[in-house]
Amino acid sequence: MYHNERDEHGSWRNPPATREAIEAERARPWTAEETKVFAGRVDELAGQMGSQWGPELGDIVARGRRLADPQVALSELSAAAETSHSREQPIEAEVDPPEPTRDLDLGDDLEL
Repeated sequence: MYHNERDEHGSWRNPPATREAIEAERARPWTAEETKVFAGRVDELAGQMGSQWGPELGDIVARGRRLADPQVALSELSAAAETSHSREQPIEAEVDPPEPTRDLDLGDDLEL
């Protein structure tokens, strides 16, 4: 990953490179294990979510394909998203969101 520290004068020992480290990690090809975990999570989501999420899962799979290990069958990834149409779960009743609360000033007393 990335590591940097300050020297005895308070200066960075190496040029700051956090952004580059994050971008490199995001662009790094996945290992076979990471690809299998991704496919499993997509499959799990497809089984739990309704068919209305099929397009979003398909987009997630398409993005994942760019980094996925080529040794892991890509059909596992696409099949996982496509199964969301055949495994639709009943949707629980929707609950209204709570009413917004006002921000408290630091001097306000809280009633519990």
